[in-house]
Amino acid sequence: MNVFSHGGDLKSLAEEACRPERDILDFSVNLRPEGMPEFIVSALWKAMENAVPYPSPDAADLRELAAVHYGLPSGCFVFGNGANELIHALPRALNLKQAVIPEPAFSEYRLACLRHGTDVLSIRTEERNSFLPSLCRLEEQAADGSAVFSGKSQQSVRRPAGRSGPAQGCPEPPRSPLDH
Repeated sequence: MNVFSHGGDLKSLAEEACRPERDILDFSVNLRPEGMPEFIVSALWKAMENAVPYPSPDAADLRELAAVHYGLPSGCFVFGNGANELIHALPRALNLKQAVIPEPAFSEYRLACLRHGTDVLSIRTEERNSFLPSLCRLEEQAADGSAVFSGKSQQSVRRPAGRSGPAQGCPEPPRSPLDH
């Protein structure tokens, strides 16, 4: 399998691993292993009724709705034709010099950075830690001006139920105004 491919080639991965496809957890694609939740399927079918007009190229109406909802200026929002377009635009838009990528991860994070000429630092994660990187390790590795590409919200996955505050020995990560 091509290291810089988009991913999702379960057949090749299974052949390489000498395992059946059903045993492969493919972190190279941005998909939910359980499939799409039924409430989203229903919402998509309902939204199809309003999908007739072509959307504005700058998503002005959508940016304005997001601005009102989150209480931020509309210029704080960027929408694209899927996550992949935005992932590839990010290293260019920020002129990233370094990116930290906890892996295994969606392969497009690395590809987007490499295509832009961004240095990539991989942090290997382990199954015994649910493939979650240590917040302390991320902070140590991320230099000023770096970006950390992570498919999971560190805020939501590192906190045991009923616990608040930073991970032990780590400073509180910055909060996004979009975390609700």
